[in-house]
Amino acid sequence: MEKVIAKKVNLFLLGISSIAVLFFAIATSNPVSAADKKKAVEPDAIPAAARGFAGTLEGKVLSRDDTGTTFVLKVERVKTVPKYAQWNKARTPESMKGKKVLIHVRWFEDKETKKYKPGEDFVKWVNRLKIDRSTSVDVYSDANYRLIMVEAPKEK
Repeated sequence: MEKVIAKKVNLFLLGISSIAVLFFAIATSNPVSAADKKKAVEPDAIPAAARGFAGTLEGKVLSRDDTGTTFVLKVERVKTVPKYAQWNKARTPESMKGKKVLIHVRWFEDKETKKYKPGEDFVKWVNRLKIDRSTSVDVYSDANYRLIMVEAPKEK
């Protein structure tokens, strides 16, 4: 009788360990390293033909930094806007379509300290962005080819 119970216990333990091994194999197969995850939201360079762009970008938010001063947007739509036409120097803005671009908030000089700091409305807006959600933002390209927000979008 004891041998039968011992045999059943051994079979039970063998079954449990087999399930654990199977679960471990499935969970660790083809793991994505932290470097690969970071690479997935690494922004692309702004195409040369799109440098000098001023207008609206629409797309999906891929990431945002913890300080609320930058975020990465996968561009799905590029719109030139009449009110920014005088600043738009890009030859082919549509070349940003499909690119992952890094967008910066605007910085302003603090009147008291004379130091620059990010605009509070911009930081609040960026911190409310949801990853994998679509958004629209007006930007301009500065002399260093960075995309900078023109204004903090209004709440809807």
